[in-house]
Amino acid sequence: MNKLVKAGIAATAGIALLMGGAGTLAYWNASADLSAGTISSGHLTLKPVGVGAWDEDLDHIVPGDKVTYTGTYALSAVGDNLEVEVGATVPSVSGFDAITVTSTVTVDGDPIPAGDTVTLAAGEHPVIVSVVVDFPWGDADPGDEDQDETIALGDVEVTATQVQ
Repeated sequence: MNKLVKAGIAATAGIALLMGGAGTLAYWNASADLSAGTISSGHLTLKPVGVGAWDEDLDHIVPGDKVTYTGTYALSAVGDNLEVEVGATVPSVSGFDAITVTSTVTVDGDPIPAGDTVTLAAGEHPVIVSVVVDFPWGDADPGDEDQDETIALGDVEVTATQVQ
């Protein structure tokens, strides 16, 4: 058989099938709505409260000094099962042999070790961040490299990050 005849037979069979089924197809169909309500998203915000302050009024730090800068923040949390990592990242102190800069963080009065998380109930939570600059006394070879230097402590980054 040639291709034209085969195509004609296939087309005729297709039309017959379509016409034979037309008018005999019947089925039931039903639908209903589901009222799922609404869901609202929560939030996590961290804002400074006032201006931080040093515990001592020093113009220049010298060996033997240990000073602390403390800032207070308002952590607002709204959400179910909200687990948050709160921390402070201090600037690098490269070039300073003896000076160290560290930070501590408390949430609702409880210390939060670096990398730990806290589960927050809805509401406002006071966060206190302390940055300690320690220039210890008694270094066996203090050298002169730490004289007339500056540490940019404005680079401390306070974060609150949802982890779950």
